[in-house]
Amino acid sequence: VNFTTNVYMIGANGSAGIFPNPSSGNFTLAIKVPSSTDVKVEIVNALGQIVYHEMRAGFAGGQIPLSVNAPGIYTVKISTADGMTTIPVMVRN
Repeated sequence: VNFTTNVYMIGANGSAGIFPNPSSGNFTLAIKVPSSTDVKVEIVNALGQIVYHEMRAGFAGGQIPLSVNAPGIYTVKISTADGMTTIPVMVRN
């Protein structure tokens, strides 16, 4: 399975992307939203458990360390007051 790097819309004014995908567990998350926007990022495993959570205003993204988690497909949920998007990511050995 090989996911391409896509741009996902967050409501009308935001976008997000994640790369590389798949990876060994360290991803870069890029988020573009207005600077004062509260952004919530959650990563959920196949069992529905939240394995990563972060919330802050003007979050522009950064490194997401998932290498401590088991290989598999995870869902990155990015939420703002304007909308929400989900991005599938794959962690492999």
